[in-house]
Amino acid sequence: MCLLYGLAELAFVLMDILFGGFDVPNLSGHVRSGTLSTFLLRPAPLTLQVFASDFALCRVARVVLAAAIAGYGLTHAGLSLNAVTALLLLSSVLGMIAFFGALFVVGGTLTFWTVDSVEAMNVLTYGGRTLISYPMDIYSRALRRTFTFIIPAGCLSSFPVLRVMIIDHGQLLFDGQLNDLQARYGGARQVQMDFEIPPADPHTPGLDLLGAGDVRAVYAFHGPAAAPIALITAHAPIRDLTVREPDIDSTIRRIYEEGLLRPPHEMRPVP
Repeated sequence: MCLLYGLAELAFVLMDILFGGFDVPNLSGHVRSGTLSTFLLRPAPLTLQVFASDFALCRVARVVLAAAIAGYGLTHAGLSLNAVTALLLLSSVLGMIAFFGALFVVGGTLTFWTVDSVEAMNVLTYGGRTLISYPMDIYSRALRRTFTFIIPAGCLSSFPVLRVMIIDHGQLLFDGQLNDLQARYGGARQVQMDFEIPPADPHTPGLDLLGAGDVRAVYAFHGPAAAPIALITAHAPIRDLTVREPDIDSTIRRIYEEGLLRPPHEMRPVP
């Protein structure tokens, strides 16, 4: 939690220092009072003047506080601090700065056509900052999908942190690459085969047949796909094939339900 909150707060405060001039209350005040016109008379780029119009060094104290929270979460999470992890977390912070900064610019631009502040933008900016300060799995599926595929705020904070660790009851269970997690605990992979002509017998030795139709069959296998595909293509000519990886949500659910990452003495029977 400290790591998630600290990263989100650090990125938002840095963004607020850089893009505060485009915040709706500041820019709309200049538009309503007419002081924005004075910016046009100065021999400096308008965008740069707007950036500097609400630059406040007093916010540096919030940067220090957010960095301290993120540092505490990072050191107490038990993560392996390496170049890959550092680059991932740095990219996460930079991504959040760019994301929320762009929303500030959009909200400030809308003040040219609206008299009052645009509350919808505040929902996305300040509300989005609060939302990504917590793990995405505490929200409903509809909310998770909204802030993953439509408004990709969850991809900037929660998902990068989940990429490096899995936590259960405050205990670090896994710290590593997502591909390693899938390879160890993801279960069987699947390959869907579309044959040129219906095979006499779709069963292939060494592979589990999950389903078969007229000219289509689905097999389950473990490990690299080259060997199973070679077995099937030797059995009958194919027109097309699709390899399906295990779903990450199913993998995580299986890990928690079956206790795959817990020490043996902590294993609980699966109901």
